[in-house]
Amino acid sequence: MSARFNGLSWLKNITGWRPALPYAIGMWAYPTANTSGQTLFATGQTGGQAGERVTLGGTCTIGSNAGAGEVAATAAGTISINQWYFIVGRFVSATERRISMYSPSTGISHGLSSANSAPTTDTTVIGSNFSLNTAQNFFTGMIAEYWATQGADCWIPGSHFPNEVFLKLALGGPFSNALVDRSLLEYRSFRQGPVETFGAGPNDLLARRLQMQRWDQVAGVLAGHNPPLPYWYRRKPREVPKTLFARRAGYEIIIPPEPPTGSTLWKPDTCDCVLEYWNVDESWKESHVACALHAPLFGTPEHLTEVLAHNKLNN
Repeated sequence: MSARFNGLSWLKNITGWRPALPYAIGMWAYPTANTSGQTLFATGQTGGQAGERVTLGGTCTIGSNAGAGEVAATAAGTISINQWYFIVGRFVSATERRISMYSPSTGISHGLSSANSAPTTDTTVIGSNFSLNTAQNFFTGMIAEYWATQGADCWIPGSHFPNEVFLKLALGGPFSNALVDRSLLEYRSFRQGPVETFGAGPNDLLARRLQMQRWDQVAGVLAGHNPPLPYWYRRKPREVPKTLFARRAGYEIIIPPEPPTGSTLWKPDTCDCVLEYWNVDESWKESHVACALHAPLFGTPEHLTEVLAHNKLNN
C-alpha cells in the first residue's frame, strides 16, 4: 500500500522533528493531478511564510523561502499523471539545495539552487505546504517508500548523485546505499497503511537518532497501491552480527559491513578504498582510506579518534 492524498489531506509531524541542515528526503510519488506547486514535503513557520519544500506538479522542484520569496531549482523532465516517480530532495546548506528525479519514461534529471536562503521553521508536513498557519498547495496522488536523513549529506556535498547510483537507490531502497543508510533518520514504507504505528513490521518502519516520529492524519489520508519495485528492494538494514561506528567530531558514522573475524584487511563492496583493521578486542587501530568517496568522512588516521564496536541497530 501507499499513502493516498485527495488534494485536501496531509500529514503533520507531531513529534517535534524540525529538520536542520543538512538533511534530505526521498520517496516514490504518483501524481493523479498535474497542477503546478503540488507539495510532497515541506517545513513551515507558524505565522510566517518561511519554509522549505519539494513539489511535484508541472515540474519537480526544490525550494526555500526565508521570508523574502522562494528560491528554487527544477529537475528537468516532463511530469505526467498516473505514473510513479522517485524523488530525492537534498537540503545541504543555505546555499546548496539539490533535487533529483527518476522517471521510468524520461530517465534521471537533476537541479541545483545555490541562492542564499536559511529559513527558521517550526512545522514539518507531508502532502502539503504550510505557510501563515495554513496548509496549502496540496498534493493529489500517492506517496510510498518515504525516508529522511539528518546530520550529514546523503551524498558527496557539491555534486549530484551519479545516475547509476541514483537508479540503484530508487530500485534498491535507502538501505542499499551506505551513505544514505548511515544518516537515515526515518524510513516509512506506508505499506501497512497511511501511517504505520509501533505495531508495523520491522520491514515497514524504522527510526533512528530521535524518538519514533509520529504523523497526524489531517482530512483523511487513505491507502493506495505501492510502486512496482523489484524483488531485491531492500526494506531493512543489512543483516550483520555487529555494526561498527567511527566516532568523529561528535557524530557517528556507520561503517557496513563488519570485517571478517580475524581479518587484518577490510575492503568495502562499494568502492576500491581499503581500511586496515587490527582485530584486538574488536577495536580499530589504523585506518587508511584511498578513495574520494570515503576520505572526507574519516579524514587522516590521526583524526579517527575513537571507533567502537556495538551490537547492531535493531530498530
